[in-house]
Amino acid sequence: MSVPPRRRPHRWKVLAAVLAVAGLCGTTPPQASASARLDPDRATATVVALVNRHRAMAGCPELRPHPALERAAQRHSAYMARTRTLTHSGPGERRRPTTRAAALGYRGGLVAENIARGHRTARAVVARWMASPGHRRNILDCSYRETGIGVVAGRGGPWWTEVLGTRRRAAASHPGRSGW
Repeated sequence: MSVPPRRRPHRWKVLAAVLAVAGLCGTTPPQASASARLDPDRATATVVALVNRHRAMAGCPELRPHPALERAAQRHSAYMARTRTLTHSGPGERRRPTTRAAALGYRGGLVAENIARGHRTARAVVARWMASPGHRRNILDCSYRETGIGVVAGRGGPWWTEVLGTRRRAAASHPGRSGW
């Protein structure tokens, strides 16, 4: 007499069981856990390095981090995360990137801003900016010399801000140009 072969459970049934147990255990969804693991210092340094790599290929000088632009970018990312709004406008009198940067000590010259949300890595956000004509134009504008990056891992995020700037002395070679 022959014994019938033992049937193995289908893989999908095993997978379904594992997912059901994970759901009952309160596992964090992938996006939220990725945001929670975001290291802002490392992410901002990586963004600057990647942006500078693109600028070098275009023949532009390296962007140097500037403390006032870093504070402006970080505060704007925090504002967007808190209000859950992707916007270039800020609260009250500091609605524009130029006035936000000036309020933190970066006065005169050109200022531009790139924003994004939901990109889990520095590489992903820079790739997105480079794929967008307006953001790419800001990054590859050789007149910008300084930058600040901000990132906040809030709900719906991470929330990213890149502020680029050139002070009046460097901006003098572009007299007809106005910053944001």
